[in-house]
Amino acid sequence: MTAAPPPRFISDDLVRATLGLSDAYSAMELAFRSHGLKQAVNLLRTRTSIAGATLSTMGAVLLDGTMPMMGVKSYPTLGGQFNFVISLFCARTGAALAMVQGNALTELRTAAVTLLAARHMAPRRPQRLAVFGSGAQARAHTRALLYWYRFEEVLVVDPHGDASGLAATVTQEHGIAAQVAAASEAVCRADFIVTATRSKTPLFDGALVRPGSFVAAIGSSKPDCRELDDCLLARAACIGVEDPAQACAEAGELVMADARIRQGLPILALGDMVVGTTTWKRAEQDITIYKSVGIGLEDIALARMLYERLTPAMPVAD
Repeated sequence: MTAAPPPRFISDDLVRATLGLSDAYSAMELAFRSHGLKQAVNLLRTRTSIAGATLSTMGAVLLDGTMPMMGVKSYPTLGGQFNFVISLFCARTGAALAMVQGNALTELRTAAVTLLAARHMAPRRPQRLAVFGSGAQARAHTRALLYWYRFEEVLVVDPHGDASGLAATVTQEHGIAAQVAAASEAVCRADFIVTATRSKTPLFDGALVRPGSFVAAIGSSKPDCRELDDCLLARAACIGVEDPAQACAEAGELVMADARIRQGLPILALGDMVVGTTTWKRAEQDITIYKSVGIGLEDIALARMLYERLTPAMPVAD
């Protein structure tokens, strides 16, 4: 039996030097296809808290491809700050393969999954992007979406952050008109909306969203936080989620929705969209929502790609 390679530590800097957005997109597309085909299983998040300190864990088992893997992502939450670490294991032998620092990887995979969802749910040629928030995920999503789409304009909304800084970056780095806007103005004008905040209450009136718009709510995975209101949920033709079981337990939009609205929500799993087993087809005037909570499947799939990329000549033991 061939000996497994010794476990290695992979830093955030090495993640950034090794993987880009197109890599992350490919890994996410494969992961959700495998999930839709029942070749991968997602380990739901658990949170353990005491005296203001929280430890969270999530993970997945992926049996597809030439290098089946399983892994767990763990992270503490202290003062609203996170620090992610991913442990990877061989799914054939159980051998420990790597420990991956997961901060850069988390930022990369979250934006890549939003792109994947948009491919199946958004208008083919959206014209105007509205971004709520100006933190790391807002910036990561803006970079990713401008890499993928040719927007005419970007509107940035963040009453609590540096909206002008993100708008200036968009103009300087991408040559696209960008400006700070009020929430109502942004929603009325945009047809592609990203919310990347930690808001506990809805960011805008869902009645203002234009028919045919796509909304990606990616800011929170806590059941007591919500960025979208019941009005918008009720108008949605489709609500795409990464894992219905996890979304219904963690997404504040779904947890806090009025019971009458919650019962009829058109929730679809992203993996089923990728595989093509859903009957829903987007119509031109449909309002669609992608609600992300972040799942372990994404982290383990991208960490596996990273490990394969860094150890091409070191096969997993069998």
